[in-house]
Amino acid sequence: MTQHYTSIAKFFHWLTAIAVIILLGLGMYMTSLELSPLMLKLYSWHKWIGISVLLVTVLRLAWRFTHPAPPLPDSLPPFMRMAAHGGHFMLYGLLIAMPLAGWVHSSAAGFPVVWFAVLPLPDPIGPNKAVSELFSMLHWLGAWALVLLLIAHIGAALWHHMVKHDDVLTRMLPGGRSTGALLVAALVITGSQGADAGAADAWQIDTETSKITFAAKQMNVPVTGRFGKFTAEIVFDPAAPDEASIKLEIDAASISIGNTQADQALPGEEWFAVADHPVAVFEASGFKPIGKNTYEIAGTLALKGHSETVTVMASIATSPDASDPQSLTAAATGEAKVSRTAHEIGEGQWASTATIADEVIVAFSLKARRKK
Repeated sequence: MTQHYTSIAKFFHWLTAIAVIILLGLGMYMTSLELSPLMLKLYSWHKWIGISVLLVTVLRLAWRFTHPAPPLPDSLPPFMRMAAHGGHFMLYGLLIAMPLAGWVHSSAAGFPVVWFAVLPLPDPIGPNKAVSELFSMLHWLGAWALVLLLIAHIGAALWHHMVKHDDVLTRMLPGGRSTGALLVAALVITGSQGADAGAADAWQIDTETSKITFAAKQMNVPVTGRFGKFTAEIVFDPAAPDEASIKLEIDAASISIGNTQADQALPGEEWFAVADHPVAVFEASGFKPIGKNTYEIAGTLALKGHSETVTVMASIATSPDASDPQSLTAAATGEAKVSRTAHEIGEGQWASTATIADEVIVAFSLKARRKK
């Protein structure tokens, strides 16, 4: 019997591993979102990938029954053999049970599953709130059980490779022992280095003290307003500004200029059309230094279905956190000029710039903190 898994078995294993990681990430992220087109799209992709995992698992089991796995090392104690077989049994069980639970939950909630928006799948049950809630909980519990099993599975594989020095891990990797060892070393090194760099340079925004405002002109009279809700992902190190990045997501429905009638109109179709375009996104990579603590940030603003290149002039100052010696604080201020007509903000009777000027100045003041 071969000491290595077949190429087909390796393909099924790594395809499943990638899909499960994506599913867990999607699941955690999409459940944190409020109702929005993005959330609905992510739920659909979660279902599609989940059903795909179910199909791959069935094929994988069929292959395994006809192509047995290599035996475990003779030196492995009986209890470890039982743990290994039990762990694999539970993993396969969850890879089947989790998609089925999600499928039942979706159907019971009144949302049929249409695989990749092409193939309608039969509903295992009709709309039923109690069943939907039950299988939602089972799906959630299964997800955490899967996370724990994956941690144990990966930990056991690394233990075999780094402590026992056997071929349990490498026989599932492409190539032989040397190739597998190099791959594991690369994953461990880049994983640890990547985690350090990301944790060190990623800033946590204080949304309570940060703000995003804007100013426009109505019949040449300044009108100011603000966006009450936004999130920001910022990576910044003053020593490496070319590696900096920002992703700013603004809740378009949180716009306000302090006038009831205007505030009711702005989320509508003529203005921000928040029902179809709930989020405005600014993304940029690389900050160009133009002076002490000042930077030119060229990025893309996606708003109401349109994208525009926008240049932000920003001042960013970092300093030790007085309340935590292990942390740094940052204060960033700046502004950018945005064309409202380029994004069709103000359609119909509002499209003319004779009443509302085209140029809008968007300004920000952000407070953030990160570990040193």
